[in-house]
Amino acid sequence: MVTAALGGEAEVNVLDSRFKLKIPAGTQSGRKFKMTGKGVTDRKGQTGDLLVKIQVETPTNLTDRQRDLLEQFKLTIG
Repeated sequence: MVTAALGGEAEVNVLDSRFKLKIPAGTQSGRKFKMTGKGVTDRKGQTGDLLVKIQVETPTNLTDRQRDLLEQFKLTIG
């Protein structure tokens, strides 16, 4: 949730590979990114593109402090 809101990097694990994906600030759940040349290799040896769909997870076990901070944030956005 924080990375989607503020931007940053996320690790993408696919089969036996790991890639870093830059997430722009304000990314919404469901947005798709294309990672050129990071997909599956076909019979001709050409590597395809990897499509990554963002799924934002909402935290469920917040501490009292985290809940208070989110409540304060909520007041700032109306």
